[in-house]
Amino acid sequence: MVVHRFEDADSAANMCLDLFKDAGLSLALTGAGVSTDSGVPDFRSKDGLWSKYPSDVMSREFFDANPAKFYKVHQEFL
Repeated sequence: MVVHRFEDADSAANMCLDLFKDAGLSLALTGAGVSTDSGVPDFRSKDGLWSKYPSDVMSREFFDANPAKFYKVHQEFL
């Protein structure tokens, strides 16, 4: 594994772009901060998705017990 350290974001972005262009396949693992910085809501913050949709409605057990409600909530969620 190669670790790169950069002094500025532009250098890092340019190297990443070059690596992605040269790669046959790419995989990026990120944390929750990447999505929230991009405007995608997270799940656990004060205004996160779990404040609108309880986490239990996303479970297999909820689906088994309430399939119609599961699909209704997921339609709104998506």
